[in-house]
Amino acid sequence: MINNKAVSILGSGWLGEPLANHLSQAGYEVGLSTRTPTKVSALKKRELHLISLILRRYRAI
Repeated sequence: MINNKAVSILGSGWLGEPLANHLSQAGYEVGLSTRTPTKVSALKKRELHLISLILRRYRAI
């Protein structure tokens, strides 16, 4: 069965993680990103899909 209720959240900080938990409990398929390695295992235990991002800092021109 395809879940048409899906959302991706960039960042699992003070807003992203609680929002992801709320949406997951409401039946949404949630993708969540984090830059903190210690959060990865905790987020995998929940039904949240981790998004891998490669972020680079660029100098302003």
